[in-house]
Amino acid sequence: MKYLPLIFAGLLRKKTRSLLTLLSITVAFLLFGLLQGVNSAFSNSVQEGRHLRLGVHDRGYLPLAQR
Repeated sequence: MKYLPLIFAGLLRKKTRSLLTLLSITVAFLLFGLLQGVNSAFSNSVQEGRHLRLGVHDRGYLPLAQR
């Protein structure tokens, strides 16, 4: 708590730098949240798509190493 006035004095000394720093941090959190949403949407669509697939297997299927 004793360094709080020094921190505010440093922030108010260069107002443009402080504003740009705050803006960049805000944009970083916004982008992180948006990308997490996109990742979640893609994951959900993949999970839903797995239920719609039809698996077909050959009766005489042998891996290539065993033939």
